Amino acid sequence: SRLYKKLVSELSLVSSVSFFSWGNFGAPVAFIFFEPHDENDIEKIFVIIQEELNKIAENGLSADEALRIKSQSKIDFFSACEDDFGLAVEIGRSFLCFGRENHVFEKFNYDAELLCGNIKNLVKENFRKTCMNKGVVLPLPDDEKSRWLRMQDETDTADAKRLEGIEKNNKISLPKYALTVKPKRPESYSFPRAETFYLENGMKILYNNSNDLPKVCVFLCLKAEWFFDSESLPGIYSFLSEMLLEGTKNYTSTNLARELEIRGISLSISPGSISLECLKEDLEFSLEIIEEILSRSLFDDDCIETIRKKMLTGLKAFLDSPSRVAYSMAFKHIYGKHPYGKNIFGTKESIEKINKKDLISFYKKYITPDGAKCAIVGDLDGINLEKIVIKTIGKWSGPKVDNIDFPKIENIPTKNIDCHMNVDQVDLVFVGPSVSREHSDFYKLFLFNYIFSGGLASKLYQLRRESGLFYVVHGDSLIMSDKEPGVVTIYTQVSKSRMEEAEQSIKELVRGVADTITQQELDDARNQVIFSLPSYYSTITSTAKSFLRIDKFDFSSDYHNFLPQKLFKISLVDVKNAVKRWIGAGALSLIRVGRV
Repeated sequence: SRLYKKLVSELSLVSSVSFFSWGNFGAPVAFIFFEPHDENDIEKIFVIIQEELNKIAENGLSADEALRIKSQSKIDFFSACEDDFGLAVEIGRSFLCFGRENHVFEKFNYDAELLCGNIKNLVKENFRKTCMNKGVVLPLPDDEKSRWLRMQDETDTADAKRLEGIEKNNKISLPKYALTVKPKRPESYSFPRAETFYLENGMKILYNNSNDLPKVCVFLCLKAEWFFDSESLPGIYSFLSEMLLEGTKNYTSTNLARELEIRGISLSISPGSISLECLKEDLEFSLEIIEEILSRSLFDDDCIETIRKKMLTGLKAFLDSPSRVAYSMAFKHIYGKHPYGKNIFGTKESIEKINKKDLISFYKKYITPDGAKCAIVGDLDGINLEKIVIKTIGKWSGPKVDNIDFPKIENIPTKNIDCHMNVDQVDLVFVGPSVSREHSDFYKLFLFNYIFSGGLASKLYQLRRESGLFYVVHGDSLIMSDKEPGVVTIYTQVSKSRMEEAEQSIKELVRGVADTITQQELDDARNQVIFSLPSYYSTITSTAKSFLRIDKFDFSSDYHNFLPQKLFKISLVDVKNAVKRWIGAGALSLIRVGRV
């Protein structure tokens, strides 16, 4: 886009820039949002944005931009059709806005020339300097902090006084109509299965022809997952993932972005994986681009500095988020030196230190087909998939990836850990060790998740309703569970004045939660899981991820077909005993982030 190219790629003034509109009726509002590297550049950035808007108002759109709109509209339309819930929302919105429920299907059949003219007129009329407002959130100046803290103490005292002596005695009424609705028995589904073949470079291909819509998803997983991040240079894997979109031997970063966008191809890269969605006719080109990135990425010095700024801004945002800091501390407490304890955002020191040589070395060592797997799902009718895969990503080569050592997670001390942060609320994370995906207690805790935190009838939600203590509260007994053990977490955000009361209420709930689980709750949880199974295959992307997950654990190809039988073999006693072992044994530590 114009703003990304100008502000991120050319001038390196911001780490991100986006446009979105909000509202359907009355006066919808459009937002242009950016995160500057330096607050001293903010006014300069505002001027550049206005200049770009003025160019559109005067000259309209380029041919490339019109082509991008057409391609992206088409892929957006197919994505909307693929998502049942999203499509239902769009149909309802179309009816409310236009009186035609089918407008959602008609709006993509536009006259390109007319649309471009309408966009030009829209910008000219509404995106004028005199019609726009600006808002900025800046760090608190040092000379204001003492006064701000004093005011916070005053409001804390006032809040505590208001709440003093107030007890909530009235019980919330039980549902009436909801209890009259009897759920049907879960149906027996026939889920898609993956076919496979191997490439000479060692990569395994899983594929499935789903020709409902003319689009394809490619999801590639490397053996070097996110936890292969460097111990001496933490954050280098995230740094590298950002760099892989910054140009190759045959494409500059700008040309690469253009080639993807004019075809409506969405491509994202994260540590250990690459995901891509494209129209059917662009599959071969898309695989060529993936091979180009995996084999011939360049590490331009200017691009490295652009990404460095972006990484540092992202790290700052991470450290400003109490919930993310709390979870990071929780994982570090449980995992310690275990690879799962790594923070892929890195540190300020490591991000500033990483250089071109480090990036190239990491790229050559870990971006390799050894142990890699790629799922390709979508409309493959008439496509000789094996031929084009061999011709494209089949050419990719690289060294063997050594297995990583995983120390045992044991003897975790139970403790309270405080982190001071100047925010109004306090974020709490209760945390303890859990089980791996292949542990015999996994499915018992999986069902317990639905009972404990799986909706309006869950135990944590009922605690929130009855106590009024929590802004938000949720839990998960299997976070990070994979080949290695996961962790139990209960997260909440509370006011500082009621922190101790909130902590105590969660501790009391957890202490006896196993004995309170009923057969009805277990039956309901089982039904919730079984009814949700089709969601694992609701889109081509979710189908590709399901294939890779099933393959990773060597499950049978009809794993989800037989999962209900496995769940029905789990008794109430089985669930209670697993919960007592991993959650109710008083083994949860507490992380507090806020003014503590």
